[in-house]
Order: sequence, then structure tokens, then C-alpha cells
Amino acid sequence: MPGKIPLKVSRTGSGALPVQKAESKSTINILSMAYNLAEESLKQLKTDYVDILQIHNPQQLPDPDDENSVYAGLKLAQKKGKVRFIGISLHKFTGAKSVLRSNIYDILQYPLPALSSRKEINLTKIAEKNNIGKITMKPLCSGPLTDIELAFGFFVAV
Repeated sequence: MPGKIPLKVSRTGSGALPVQKAESKSTINILSMAYNLAEESLKQLKTDYVDILQIHNPQQLPDPDDENSVYAGLKLAQKKGKVRFIGISLHKFTGAKSVLRSNIYDILQYPLPALSSRKEINLTKIAEKNNIGKITMKPLCSGPLTDIELAFGFFVAV
């Protein structure tokens, strides 16, 4: 099992996209509302925690030393036992590489379609070396490929 995450999911998992971008002034209000909504969601799901909570495609990486950052909020939720693993999704190679080198996230979600470059494929090796879980998005190149078996074959080969 790749990374330190003892979870097994199907080849085609699903999830949800939260509010993606906000001005820094409203971030604290959004996080407060999100926390309250998360508490309500956990009650409705009849569970005390979620397995993975991730930051989706931030314009810049959250500062882990800033106590008001999104990352700090996720760490607090993790400390309180509300979330088991913290992840981040990114679309840019440089950001993904920085995340993997920081080694502060449990999971990286990154586009890795069957037409990926060698340097992008090498991100998987860095993740494995740092024991970081990987979630691949856009396996069909956002539409040009239609053969899912081809895409899955690519990942087996990688």
C-alpha cells in the first residue's frame, strides 16, 4: 500500500470540491463556518471523523507556521481526532514537488494522466520515498483518452 495511509479505495473513488479560493480576510470566517458544517456533517454521517481532508489547489501553499492558515486548521482538526489524514491537491508541478519535499502532508493529489512527462512520473517516486500517499486525477487526460483500461495499464507500469 503506497504511503502511510492504511486505506483501500476502488480504482475510481469520488469526492467533493469545497470552496476553492477566498480572500485572506474572509478565510477565518470561512474556516469557522466550515468547522461548524463539518461538525454537522459528521453527526449526519454518524461518525466522529473523516479519513481524508484536503486543501484543493491553493494559489500558494499554506504556511504551516501560520496559526491562522488552512493547514493549521487541518492540523487542529487532526489533533482533535476529526480527520485522520491531511492532503492537498495541486495542478502545478513546482507546487507538487514542494509539497513532497516539505513532507508535512499525508497525501498529494496531482494530475498524472497516461501522457505524463518523465519528471511528473518521478513525483511518484519522491512520494514513495517520503511515505506520502498519492491520489491521481485526470487519468484520461481530461477527455482525449477514452479507454480507461489503457489509463489503468499506465499506472500499473509506473
